[in-house]
Amino acid sequence: FSAVGFTVTEDVLYGLNIAYLNLGENQVISTTVIYAARAIVFGPVSHIVFSSLVGAGIGVLAVGRRRGKIPTGIALIVLGAGLHGLWNSPLLDAIWTRVVYLLVVPFVAWAVLRYVRSEEHRWFQQVLGRPGALGALPATYLTTVGATWWKRRAYRSSVVKTFGTGALAPQRVLEAELTDLADAVDVGDEAAADALRASLEGRLGSVATR
Repeated sequence: FSAVGFTVTEDVLYGLNIAYLNLGENQVISTTVIYAARAIVFGPVSHIVFSSLVGAGIGVLAVGRRRGKIPTGIALIVLGAGLHGLWNSPLLDAIWTRVVYLLVVPFVAWAVLRYVRSEEHRWFQQVLGRPGALGALPATYLTTVGATWWKRRAYRSSVVKTFGTGALAPQRVLEAELTDLADAVDVGDEAAADALRASLEGRLGSVATR
């Protein structure tokens, strides 16, 4: 969201610049062309990707005690900054190089997202799979949180199909609280972990009595 705000602000500046360079002629057309090129064509693969990669790296460094988090976090930050440097470098002066960049960067972002999601899910299963981590909660709870967005969506769809649309919101809350529980267990915050277990156990008990 920071990157979106920055992009909008920067595009206003570029619009003013192109109008100035054209000596005030064709202001609407020139500004529209700039916005179409920067915001629509290249916007999704520039500042949004740069900031997302850096933010992901900071998140990896800040959360949990998983193995390899330091090199992974640093690599994501360097990748985000490196792509930004490439975006501004003379290597992309030609139109065809911009087109290649436009085609390659989405695959880079997809690969990083897939890696981060798979690592997060592996960490989630590993932490909550420790003896006593779930407390009285059934181990089947772990299968409710899918490894990918598509798997989570498929599971949510099956929940809605079985229990109705009213079950979607509780399912989302369950996924969030289980992730928070894994976080609390991993950093050793027993008070937060106990509170989350009590919340989940209470909800499970209320469902069982219905």
